[in-house]
Amino acid sequence: MNENEYGAVTDAPVLLTYTIMTDPAPLSASTPTYNSYGTITVTVSPAAAGVYCKEIDIYIPSGIVSRTDQFVASADNSNWQTHVGNEVPGNQVGLNPRLSYVQVKFMCKSPEFYLFTSPVNLTVGIQQLTQQPGWIGSLGLTEMSTNDSSQPYILRSMTFGVSIGAALLFARNFTASAADGGASPAGVFTNGQPIQLSWESNGTEFQIFEAAGSGPLYTGTDNSFKLSSGLVKTTTFILAASQTDLRAETQYIYDSVTVVISNEDSTPHSVTAAGTVSGALVESTGEMFAQGKFTGSGGASLEGQIDVNGNLTMTGPAHLNGPLDVEGGIQCNGNAVLGATSINGTLSATNTAAFQSVIVSGQLGLRGGSNIFGVPMSLSSDNVAYIAHTDGYAIATITPPAGDVSSTISTCIVTLQAAIEGNIAYEVSVTGGVATAYNSAWTTVNWYSPNSITLPVPQGYKWKITVKQYSKNDKNPTVSLFWIPLGNNEG
Repeated sequence: MNENEYGAVTDAPVLLTYTIMTDPAPLSASTPTYNSYGTITVTVSPAAAGVYCKEIDIYIPSGIVSRTDQFVASADNSNWQTHVGNEVPGNQVGLNPRLSYVQVKFMCKSPEFYLFTSPVNLTVGIQQLTQQPGWIGSLGLTEMSTNDSSQPYILRSMTFGVSIGAALLFARNFTASAADGGASPAGVFTNGQPIQLSWESNGTEFQIFEAAGSGPLYTGTDNSFKLSSGLVKTTTFILAASQTDLRAETQYIYDSVTVVISNEDSTPHSVTAAGTVSGALVESTGEMFAQGKFTGSGGASLEGQIDVNGNLTMTGPAHLNGPLDVEGGIQCNGNAVLGATSINGTLSATNTAAFQSVIVSGQLGLRGGSNIFGVPMSLSSDNVAYIAHTDGYAIATITPPAGDVSSTISTCIVTLQAAIEGNIAYEVSVTGGVATAYNSAWTTVNWYSPNSITLPVPQGYKWKITVKQYSKNDKNPTVSLFWIPLGNNEG
């Protein structure tokens, strides 16, 4: 037993019920160029019998979860106040004696609120998460509680853990702003006005591209780039962020921003041709319609509606922002960046083709790879119906409780259902938590039994994850829910 301001930390089990969640789930590790942040939320629920509680403290091992031990505490109930304290040795609070811990205190403001009658969420915000993925099982929690307010309050303790996942590469908030007028994002600039491009990402290297087929305007590790001379015409910039994962493979992710120039250099507003349209470089900010074939021997940069009844051929790069409707085939030997595209013939891209939206009635050939997975999303609630706005995968994982489970009952059933028009099309279930068996001496043996389940969900289907915890559990296993869309949609 160990002393603190309330006396001895005992081995008595906690009286309240605790559910541990993180956001994101799992927490995302920092990278050398980006400091990740996240939260640990402890949902405290009343027990079957009345429980009086003065204080709940969370102990986080110093330098292991956060590289700088920066924590922010909050509670969703005004009856509780918070305080982030100093480091304390582990042996003083009944934890790992080789570690020191940051004490995060949640104190009930008045004795009239000591009786625990409704759940409360206690949240610890974490700045600058560790760069090392893995399971951290050395966190501690104490409660100062009793079942009878006339009896002494006892300091009870438990341990728990959190998972730190490898950083998932992201790039977001790619914006443009006036380089000499503050950081507020803007969409319209004047000809030649200096422009600052900035973004948020945990990548380790970045490149910015302006024109398809050309080299990068910028390559480096900074999260911003200044165009000192500005632009002479409306331009879409492509940001490529890269990162080397744990398998020593380089991952890429892309974002884009369009910068509009209000008084850009003169270009045609519309082009109509009954025969062939060709040139070294064709530029248009209006509508272009070709009854015959269209050939851009030096490439094409077109902003408006593009209709081609014949074949569309570009031996240079193609940058088409407007809707594109081609009755024949498309052949592009350079890079192609296209808006909404409808192709009734064959699409052939020797280099890179990037589309906002594409419908191919004929043949689609890809010599490189395809990127169809969206950003995985963690879900905080079970038994909630969601609708799939794109095809995707619903995933649930079951994590056994931390600590010694040799005499612990902990199991739950997770069911995934997919339904269309109110009818359940199919469902799958899985059990996990702590498994029990008999050894050769006919005594029970418990061991960790994590599990997971995945359900493919078509677009337009409603889906739901139901979690049924065993009513006689000593500790409930943790269930984490995820949605991975096939595309950049919410599910």
